[in-house]
Amino acid sequence: MEICSLSVISCYFFSFSNVRVQCQGEPLLVVLEEDVEINCYFESADSDFLIIWKGGNLEPLTHRFDESAIKIDDRRISTIGTNGRTTRLQITNTTFKDGGSYTCHKLYLVSGEPETCEWLIIVQGVPQIVNVSTAWENEIASAECCSKSTDTIHTISFLWTIGSKLLLEKTRSTNNVISEQISSSCSNVSFVAKRRYHDQTLKCLVKNERNAFATVQMKVLYPATVRWVPQHPSLDILVADSNGNVNITCTSDGNPSPDVLIQRLNVEDNNQWVNLSTNGTILKEDNMIQTCLFPFNLGNQRNATLRCFASRCIRPCTQDKSFL
Repeated sequence: MEICSLSVISCYFFSFSNVRVQCQGEPLLVVLEEDVEINCYFESADSDFLIIWKGGNLEPLTHRFDESAIKIDDRRISTIGTNGRTTRLQITNTTFKDGGSYTCHKLYLVSGEPETCEWLIIVQGVPQIVNVSTAWENEIASAECCSKSTDTIHTISFLWTIGSKLLLEKTRSTNNVISEQISSSCSNVSFVAKRRYHDQTLKCLVKNERNAFATVQMKVLYPATVRWVPQHPSLDILVADSNGNVNITCTSDGNPSPDVLIQRLNVEDNNQWVNLSTNGTILKEDNMIQTCLFPFNLGNQRNATLRCFASRCIRPCTQDKSFL
């Protein structure tokens, strides 16, 4: 989902003779490192005035009418319009220090009552997905999503999805106050992992007008299986001429993918399975399913007992039955 790079709040002042009019803007939510812009509009165009911006944990920024129209103070940019009725404060690359209450004071140096407007800027961090467990099939997988904010009162709402499927919509979350001005809210999700279903993007979204989110690619692990694919469904043996070659097809499935090879039963060595040095050719790959072709030469023997074999398994593999 797209997040705008600029947030804007406007505050209007209406000046009447000897009357001070106050206004309070709606809280403004901005995501960390975005730019935020505050616009103020005045009815009076008195040329002798002083603008004082106060807010966050920064020193006040003073801007006189007879200075340059643009005044830059580090990441803060104050602008006074050509008609003297508009002022703007832009804060670039916001940090958590920029969160808090803000005031815009207009002080008239000749005549007129001072005017003030107040509002609140909330800086929200980009959420992060942490503590993602290893997802084995048919076992519980879990993850935690946390987001920092300068709003230490309200609880953040989280939305969990995987692919296009809703996993959890959680309006309550743990809220830990890190400091007087920053809190951290976290949400946990868990589910029974299924291959092909949960092998997708896990997304944690903070539900508000900014909709900032974090993602992580989930991979469901499951033990490997391997099997021999006969040349014809009705055949359970291979037929080859003496010293002739025959092709053996093996299909494997598993995450992580196993190494597949051919083994031969050595009846002269206590029926031990021996790896053959034949290299296979990959015929097809579909997700984690792989089909390989292995050439085999019977030599002078009349028969041989073979099997497809999977190695490099994190958990015990399901091996193929032997065939002749």
